[in-house]
Amino acid sequence: MKNNKGFLLAETIVTISIIATLATSMYLYVSKTTSRFEERDSYENIISLYKVNVLKEYLNTKEYVTVSSSNEIPEEILGIINDPNNLDIKKTYLISNTETAKNSLKNSLDNKTEQAFIDYLKWINLPDSSTDSRLIVWFNDNTFASLKIVK
Repeated sequence: MKNNKGFLLAETIVTISIIATLATSMYLYVSKTTSRFEERDSYENIISLYKVNVLKEYLNTKEYVTVSSSNEIPEEILGIINDPNNLDIKKTYLISNTETAKNSLKNSLDNKTEQAFIDYLKWINLPDSSTDSRLIVWFNDNTFASLKIVK
């Protein structure tokens, strides 16, 4: 009988390397998908989008929405909404140029929460040349949602 130990060793090494490559690629794919699900849960979830739409419709009926540049909606306007605690809103912004908003926030960046808002602006990835503005809402549970406002 012929000695096949060398062939068996080579076959084992090849099989292990193929399995290791497949396991690594599967892990990378699953971890990337999981992180996207986690982002999706923090950004633009359905309940948050519904709340933003309620706020947008209210502001449209009261004709408060006049979009010019990146600015925060004053508290007195938000206080007019019937029972704003149901919406759990931390801050609300009207943004027409995301780059201007990012730069103004970077200049006043003093804590981690503003960095979370900048990360959200990067995540929505709006073109700087966009003529449409966005109503962006930051909720108390540190989730974000936005809707496009057509000029």
